[in-house]
Order: sequence, then structure tokens, then C-alpha cells
Amino acid sequence: MSATTHDLTAMIASRICHDLISPLGAISNGVELLQLTMAPPLPPELQLIADSIRSANARTLFLRLAFGIAGEGQLMGQAELSALVSAWAEGGRIRIDWQPGAPCSRSKARRACLALLCLEAALPQGGVIRVSDDGRMWRFRAEGRRVRLPPELWHMLTEPQCEIELSPGRIQFALLRGDLLEGAGLAAGRIDEEAIELLVP
Repeated sequence: MSATTHDLTAMIASRICHDLISPLGAISNGVELLQLTMAPPLPPELQLIADSIRSANARTLFLRLAFGIAGEGQLMGQAELSALVSAWAEGGRIRIDWQPGAPCSRSKARRACLALLCLEAALPQGGVIRVSDDGRMWRFRAEGRRVRLPPELWHMLTEPQCEIELSPGRIQFALLRGDLLEGAGLAAGRIDEEAIELLVP
């Protein structure tokens, strides 16, 4: 079997997320049992643990799709994808306005998740991201009190020639760029101090 570095990275991410989901699920089940056996009012510490486990589980599932293997033959319904994204964003500084569309390939869903991670990095003080799919490409509009994205990161998504030294917290830009270059081409759009519009094939 031969695999590119990109494929191996995705396999590693899938394996790590897969191995994390099982113990997170076990902890979540244990917390639920404690909640059922305890008389109200439940201690706030237990609710904090329950909320944290739910958030960790949702984020792990989201990251497995964003960073993991995405088979071309696998389809995802928009309801499933919307629920996954909403759970990832719940309780965070970003609100997602997801417009329903047709089922899409898992690889296309992966690009949407990577784009959301890129836009999240551009909204340090939070905001709203509106997402729609017209069948040909994803359309994103991100708005917030402060939109900040270094030009070199924007160029990673939109320009054929771009060289940048990335930190681990910005790896989503490199992964999305790689997916786009292997697919229908780079993204397009515009960015200013108030909003980002991003079109992802």
C-alpha cells in the first residue's frame, strides 16, 4: 500500500479521534448514571463535568471529520452535518447559521469543516458564520466585532503561489489548501474589517 504524507496525516488524525471517542463516551455514560442516582438539586460540579464531556465529545467528532480520512464514495446528509457543526459550536464564541442543502460527499463536508476552523481563527472576539451550499460550492459569510486574518493566511486559500511557516494552531489553512489544490481549485472571496466572504469548491 502506498500513501502520501497527506493521507498518512489524515489516517493518524482519524485514529487518534477514534481512540478518544470511546473513553469520552464511557465517561459521559458514567456521569449520566450519577445524575440518575442522585437526588436533585445536582451539585454544580457534576453539571460542569457533564457539560465539559459533551463539548469534548462534540469537538472530537467534528475534528475527526475535519482532519481525518474522507472517502469519496461516502455521503453525508445535511441534517447530520448541521447537527455535527452545531454541537461543535455550542457554548463557544461562534454562532453558526447553517442553510440546508443536498447531501454531499464526505470530502466536501471535510472542506466545510476546515473552512469553519479557518474562519473561527479570523473571529477572535466571536461572531456569526452563515453557511450555504448551492450544489457547486460552499458559501461562507463570517461577521464579527473584529475580523482579523493575516494576509498570508488568506492567500493560502486563494492564491496559487504562497509560502508561509505555520504554527500548529493554523494547520487547518494548510490542510484546506491541500484539499482544494487536489480538487476543483482554490477558494475565492473577499475580506475586510467587518466580514469575510469565502467560496469553497
